[in-house]
Amino acid sequence: IGIGYAHDQVKLVAQGYPLQITFPSEGTGYEVASISLIKGGPQPELAKKLYDWALTERAAEIYASVFVCPFLDVELKEGAIPISKVKTIVQDDVWAGANKDRLVAKWTSEVMGQ
Repeated sequence: IGIGYAHDQVKLVAQGYPLQITFPSEGTGYEVASISLIKGGPQPELAKKLYDWALTERAAEIYASVFVCPFLDVELKEGAIPISKVKTIVQDDVWAGANKDRLVAKWTSEVMGQ
C-alpha cells in the first residue's frame, strides 16, 4: 500500500508499474496548485505574462498531457483521473495550516511509525 498523489501514480502505471489506484470510500483530500506574483520581484511584467499564459487553454492542454488535471475542460491523457470522478472531503486548509505541527506529528507517529 502506498499513499501519494493520483497524478504521480498514473504516470507510474503508464510506465508499466503494476499499480492499482484507489481512493478511500469516505473521500480523499486534494491539493490546490497555485501561481503567485511576488511583490517586489525583479521582473513583474514578465511574471504577469507568465501568469496570464498559465491560465490559457494551451497551458491547460500541456498540464493534461503530463497527467495533471487542469482547470479547464480539456481532453485528459488516457489514464488520467478527473477530480470530478473522485469523492473528496470538505477540506479546511486554514485549519490544517494552523494545526500543521500537531497533524504532522500524529501522521509521523501513527502512520510512519508502523
